[in-house]
Amino acid sequence: MHRPQWSRFVAVVVTALAALPAVAARAGADTPTPCPGAGGSVFGGFPLPPGTGEASGLVASTRHPGWGWVIRDSGNPPDLYAVRFPGAVAPHGLRAIRVLGATNVDWEDISEQDGRLYVTESDQSRRARYIYEIPEPDPLGPPRVHFSARYRYAYPNGQRVNTETTFFFAGHFVLVPKTTPAQLYRFDHPLRPDRVNVPRFVGRLPGSDTVSLARVSPDGRTLVLANHEMLFAYRTPASAVWLRDFVSRPVHRKRIDAGDNVEGGDFFPLGRCKLVLVAESRDVYRLLLPR
Repeated sequence: MHRPQWSRFVAVVVTALAALPAVAARAGADTPTPCPGAGGSVFGGFPLPPGTGEASGLVASTRHPGWGWVIRDSGNPPDLYAVRFPGAVAPHGLRAIRVLGATNVDWEDISEQDGRLYVTESDQSRRARYIYEIPEPDPLGPPRVHFSARYRYAYPNGQRVNTETTFFFAGHFVLVPKTTPAQLYRFDHPLRPDRVNVPRFVGRLPGSDTVSLARVSPDGRTLVLANHEMLFAYRTPASAVWLRDFVSRPVHRKRIDAGDNVEGGDFFPLGRCKLVLVAESRDVYRLLLPR
């Protein structure tokens, strides 16, 4: 979503409170530790380094612990921004890596699987929608990387809806369009560059509204979504086996902050229960989900 550029963005740290068993959701993640079991709100937090105006997505690196990748919205260069979140506290260090041959038409989110980054364009431009697959570079290595593939995608039945967030679950790439309520679409087969890839509709998440972030907790028990003001959590009694397991769960809602434009986020450090969010406002705070 294109908005007037701000001078900087903030990191909002959200701590998920469900007790986490010793299982990591993404390959390469460390064993997670249990989160505390109290509710409430604790204000605090830290700004992202300068130079990340119009940030629209954030993902944790599985190859380089403590590092994450930020992307920026339309009108900005086709760059990946390496940023370090040691201990999921004050972020520091920022380095742009150009994706050669790519065009930032409307980059909205970034996800990761098996050492490869997936940058997804939304549908706001009404042009062809693409997903870029990029081999994850070394945050401290060369300042350029070539994308390995570009996949065209479309929703079933010719729907034209904006996509602002994506994630991986059980090895499948999942799109979450900006609808009310949020909807889940899963690619059942590997993406191919020689065709228009169409995901399958999985279900709706009642109680959610025009979300711009979606992530599954490291233990696989909680699907967390957020829009600019609210956080929505869908929790299963045990690690979810199917994506539909989240659809059948009741929603837990938490206000983040009125007017605080949350655009993306991921769990930091990898395999732990702290969710770092990037937002447009200058407000900086830390939230705790209720049990």
